[in-house]
Amino acid sequence: MTKEEVSAIRRYLRNNGVKYYDVQAELIDHFATAVEEQQKEDPSIPFKVALLKAHREFGGRKGFNDYRDAALKRVKKKITSVLLNSMLSFLGWPLLILTFTIALAWHFYLQWIPEGTMFWPHLLVFQALAALSVWHNHQRLKSIPLYLTRNISAGLYGFFYAPLILPVCFAVNTFKLELHYHWISLLYFSLVSIMLLAAILLPPRLTEETQKQYPSIS
Repeated sequence: MTKEEVSAIRRYLRNNGVKYYDVQAELIDHFATAVEEQQKEDPSIPFKVALLKAHREFGGRKGFNDYRDAALKRVKKKITSVLLNSMLSFLGWPLLILTFTIALAWHFYLQWIPEGTMFWPHLLVFQALAALSVWHNHQRLKSIPLYLTRNISAGLYGFFYAPLILPVCFAVNTFKLELHYHWISLLYFSLVSIMLLAAILLPPRLTEETQKQYPSIS
């Protein structure tokens, strides 16, 4: 089957509601095989007619939806391996150095704030910057047509962004920056900074791992 014909099948799938490339990859082989069977039976049959006949043989709209749902399940089964490989590639010396740098930066920043200062304004600024970075990356993810990348990233944001609700507890108590709060604050800000950084840097790695699973979409 030619590249043009494979592209035509991909467009056909997209027009029928299969918008993610990795889910399309699970279905293309089925459609390509069915089309080739039609062409063997009738070598003179036009490609588009063979494609429509293949669709009907799958059971029409209902049968197609069943195949689509089954393909989506097969894609979902690869979430664990894709996420694990992406996390392993993210970990290592660069992350350790980055973690140390972030912690050191927060340490000096917290030392710079006068002791006894009300802390909630700093928390609000941090939350605003974090929310802005999450929103920016969410907008960027909209252009990625891969189910695994988008859905794993959405899960990561839910996991990484959740700790940002913790400052609410601090703000309610309106605690002041004192010596015994320094290490708690340092740990909190360092962890959340690293989590948000991971949520922003992981999607490209997720895309790479997904493309390894489906070389045809690279």
